[in-house]
Amino acid sequence: MKFFEVVSFLSFLGNVLSDKTCVVDAGSTGSRLRCYDYLLDAITSSVSISTLFDQEVTPGLQNVQEADIPTYVTRLYNGADLYQDVTQYWASTAGMRTMDPQKQARYYDSVTGTLNTLGFNHVTAETISGEQEGLYDSYSIHYLASDHVYNVCDLGGQSLECVYATDAVYGKTLYAVDSMISNQTETLASQTYLTGGQDATRFVFSDYEQCFPKNYPMPDDGVNKGGCLENVQDYLVGQILDVNLDVLPEKNQTYYLISGFYYAYAALVYNNTNVPASFPFDINELRRGYTRYCNTDWNIIAQNKDDYANTYCFNGQYIDALFTALFSDVSDSQFIVAKKLGNPLQSVSWALGYIYAVATNTTSTRLPEPPPTSMPTISPTKEPSSNSDAGFSHVLLNIFVSLGVAIVSGTIGLALGARNPEKVSSVFKACGCGFFFPVRARTDYMLLDEESSCMSMTSNT
Repeated sequence: MKFFEVVSFLSFLGNVLSDKTCVVDAGSTGSRLRCYDYLLDAITSSVSISTLFDQEVTPGLQNVQEADIPTYVTRLYNGADLYQDVTQYWASTAGMRTMDPQKQARYYDSVTGTLNTLGFNHVTAETISGEQEGLYDSYSIHYLASDHVYNVCDLGGQSLECVYATDAVYGKTLYAVDSMISNQTETLASQTYLTGGQDATRFVFSDYEQCFPKNYPMPDDGVNKGGCLENVQDYLVGQILDVNLDVLPEKNQTYYLISGFYYAYAALVYNNTNVPASFPFDINELRRGYTRYCNTDWNIIAQNKDDYANTYCFNGQYIDALFTALFSDVSDSQFIVAKKLGNPLQSVSWALGYIYAVATNTTSTRLPEPPPTSMPTISPTKEPSSNSDAGFSHVLLNIFVSLGVAIVSGTIGLALGARNPEKVSSVFKACGCGFFFPVRARTDYMLLDEESSCMSMTSNT
């Protein structure tokens, strides 16, 4: 994890460390400047963070023309002169991750130069990874909700991040998290889906009539009549994004669903009226909410003059698909939708989590991925025994049987393909590999792998 030395307003009041830092959360839909004050008590090992300044501008930085960046930054920092001597940490998320690195560098040079001109001299600007964003989200939850809770899913405009505690030793994105006020190391899985945000995914289904309210003026002449939820589940969540929990989470946990989860649920269940800062997530309430909303005539909905009114029908169904893919096997856990937590209430955000990490010297260390499976090799000096002869004969038999099955499967596939050519590849894979090759045959001499057979077969169709 990369941290920056905090040097402004540093003071020791007995055993209390006090400081101020400003963070810009440059997201895909807008940039938000938050300035924080934190107090760290070395005796009680406690930290207190308060928000001093909070201001937002739109659109996201990636949608601003390079020549307009000085004006954009000046608008964001309007009224923040009091914090000129405070460390400024500008961090962009998913909106900038897809931008060419050289163009990113020019953008950040412009951001830094503009801030220097405005009198802000302690500036760092960069793009953070999705995994890092998710970890900061989890620190925010850890600070606001409980000393023992890190689990969070953050649904943004362009990306999705999920972080959860696990007992796993190996994993694709595992981190060991330590802080100077904690007596134990937490293992967290931090998963990110760069194109899994609600705006990015909704664009894919912009011609699906059932993803929008009744009689909504569709953007394309050719309207797709296919079901929205079914296609989002099978195609987007299941195949393209492949959303799942990489490792088993700890049992009986509380998960916090933030950002897009909150705004969609607030609109569909609460009708954006008297919405609590946080509340339990109920999948059945969400389904009733988006079913009612999607079946409401657009001309009625448009009277509310909500700039995001056209998004809620899809977003509700997308959240349904995400929740099912992620948590269908985590029935012993509780789920809370949140915008603000704590006493006093503060916004849950990765920016707050960053401040918590700086204040408490919280660090994360990437854990190793699972070791690769080694393939058996032939030893030139080893003489095969009678048992290995039998095993080798068994493998040869498997090969001949497999070839026969593949030929039969191919014939079936071609016959079906005469009526439905686009399904030939799937027939080969299902009949020739997935069904007839359920196991791998191993000996000391060779490895028969059904996956490599599938690849070669499908590539020939």
